[in-house]
Amino acid sequence: MRLIHNDPKEQVARGLEQLRDLVSSGADLTAPRMATHGFSGDTDALEALGYALRQSGYQVEPVEDGELTARAYGVVDEPWLREAMVILCRVADRFSVQYEGWTAADDPKTVN
Repeated sequence: MRLIHNDPKEQVARGLEQLRDLVSSGADLTAPRMATHGFSGDTDALEALGYALRQSGYQVEPVEDGELTARAYGVVDEPWLREAMVILCRVADRFSVQYEGWTAADDPKTVN
C-alpha cells in the first residue's frame, strides 16, 4: 500500500478561491447546494472509501477509471470548507487515495 498525504491546508486555500468565485458569480453561500468531491487511486481502495462515504450520508457514484465521485447537499461556506477539508483529507489518507478537490454549482437547484 502506498503512503499518501492529503494536505487539508492546501485544499482550504484552493477552496477559498472557489468560494470567492462562487460569490463573484452571484451565489448566495447561505443557500444549501450540492458539493461534488473527487478522489483517485486504486479501485479496491476507492470502493472501500465509497462504502465509508455512503455510510456517512454521501451519494457515491460507481468507481470508474480509478476515480470516485461523492456528493453531499448542504451549505458550502468557509466554516464548511475548513471542516470538510480536514475530514475528507483524513479519510482519503486512511484509504490511501488522493483527494482531488470539490466543486459546487452556482445555482443551489443545480446538481454539478
